[in-house]
Amino acid sequence: MTDVDAVEDEGNALSSRKRVRHYSKWTRNSRKKLRRSGKEYVSTTGRHVPSRVIGGDCRCPRRCFDAVKEEDRKSIFDKFYALESDNNQRSYLFGLMRYIPVKRRYRDDRDYLLCDDPDSRRQHTCEYFVRVAGSEVQVCKKAFVSIHGLTRGRVEYLQGQMRPGRECQSVVCADMRGRHGNRPNRTPVAVLERVDEHIRSFPRYVSHYARDDNVHRVSLPSGLSVVKMYQLYSDQCVADGLESVKESRYRQIFTEKFNLSFIQPRRDTCSRCDAFRMKVETQKKNGEDWEGTEADWTAHKTAADAAYKAMGTDKQQCSNKPDEVQMIFFDLEKALPTPKIATEDVYYRRQLWTYNLGIHASQGAPVMCMWSENQAGKGSNEIASCLLRHFQSTPPRARHLIAWSDSCGGQNKNYTMVAFWWYVIERGMFDTIEHKFPTPGHTFMPIDSDFGKIETKGKQTQDIFLKIVGEARRVNPFSVLRMEPQTLLSFEPVTYRLINRKKTLNGEDVHFQKISWLRFDRENLHVAKFRYTMDELEQWKEFSQRRRGILRPLPVLQQRYLRGKPIKAAKKADLLHLCSFLPEQCRGFYKALPCTAACDADEADVMDSD
Repeated sequence: MTDVDAVEDEGNALSSRKRVRHYSKWTRNSRKKLRRSGKEYVSTTGRHVPSRVIGGDCRCPRRCFDAVKEEDRKSIFDKFYALESDNNQRSYLFGLMRYIPVKRRYRDDRDYLLCDDPDSRRQHTCEYFVRVAGSEVQVCKKAFVSIHGLTRGRVEYLQGQMRPGRECQSVVCADMRGRHGNRPNRTPVAVLERVDEHIRSFPRYVSHYARDDNVHRVSLPSGLSVVKMYQLYSDQCVADGLESVKESRYRQIFTEKFNLSFIQPRRDTCSRCDAFRMKVETQKKNGEDWEGTEADWTAHKTAADAAYKAMGTDKQQCSNKPDEVQMIFFDLEKALPTPKIATEDVYYRRQLWTYNLGIHASQGAPVMCMWSENQAGKGSNEIASCLLRHFQSTPPRARHLIAWSDSCGGQNKNYTMVAFWWYVIERGMFDTIEHKFPTPGHTFMPIDSDFGKIETKGKQTQDIFLKIVGEARRVNPFSVLRMEPQTLLSFEPVTYRLINRKKTLNGEDVHFQKISWLRFDRENLHVAKFRYTMDELEQWKEFSQRRRGILRPLPVLQQRYLRGKPIKAAKKADLLHLCSFLPEQCRGFYKALPCTAACDADEADVMDSD
């Protein structure tokens, strides 16, 4: 940008993946600002340029410096350099200059001529004024230059714009440096619009959970990359006989005009550890105090180690007392796209998502509960439905359950799950339930190894997924449970029986998302215990969820979606298009999918990209 006072692109954080540009902090713009303000600066060649000062007395017959006092000269000087742009300064000076006809001339014999001389090159002269106390005082050119701390060249440039025949004779011309239209190598607008249309042609997905760093970012399918997208664009231009841009230009448009990312597979890396590591390295490099940051990092890793140690202790307890204690790990696998086909056309189409909740128990084979997005979502009600289906299909022998999961607030750590655990106890499945949450970022559990064994090739429908998941492990194969619509229940009636109190029995605030350990006992019904750490020496805190009056009986759970969950019309249209690449026996599944009314085809699909 050529205007150093250009407004910073505040919308850049919303419409682009690039960082917000702070133009005022750029070195060249800072230099221009200092020069425009009359302050000292270092030029591009490294030369030190001193600050502007008021010049010396003109000593002309007008006695200009006597007419304009010193304090007035200082005020004029300060106000002039307080103007924020070159155009404003030019307009200010232009308004203090008058271009008038020459009043008198001299011949060589020094006789006055009161008439015009058409043979003279000087037909006009310039008068200069300064504003003092709201009125204009005429001064000579030297005094005008001195009072404003200018050079004669800057004044003569404005004087040249006032000559008759100039376009800007009555109004000062704006600074046009860098704003010319002579750009023969500019990419045609039509070509740039084709790049924009091609990027928009790919299906986009919105994360199911709001991201604090950039909530407006949407994602593209995981099989794509900028290089792959450019290859598809280039092939399309060749096939259509159209002009294409270079890959660097395509990437520039992708990063500057769109706020897009690519869906990344789940990784058990800790963002807090990465942030601590970078902060410590930066502080050491800058000679700052880094010991406090190192101590916070150590405390974070200590908490993670304590969770893994507690996990090992629970495993040993289940091994020693299998008839008394049972342990499960549950987690939701990343959404599985269907159909999975090799054709490149799939990159431009929306796909159906298949969900899989894995349950790794200390006894028996791991269980995979699977359903598709046309049946239900993947919130806390669906998670609770899968766990209930697992307990019903495999009745537990032990009366003490220890459950481990991550701290996802929308699925595992919420009021619905607390009500579900009380429901399970009241149904007589367990006497004691403990729900533990490892430190965020350090959540690797045995169920993650089970997900790693699931092959992802050859998937056309959900039925194929069920078959592949069941055959993913030869020894002790996975037990696959198809979650039918009647097994996906709503636990809202269960939550209505209880009350979600925010205070402990001692009147302290309950910071639910910081809880690491929850405990539910039949002996103390509807009074939950919790700890913020895995330290067994930490004192239990309690909060009651019991409503006043007579406790209502357990309700009969109803199906959450009586008619399924229809998909968007645009997604179904894409799925029907992909059916031409599928075997005949697989097409009926997609043709029968219910959908909503027609919607915007460019609307981003909603999914959990984590």
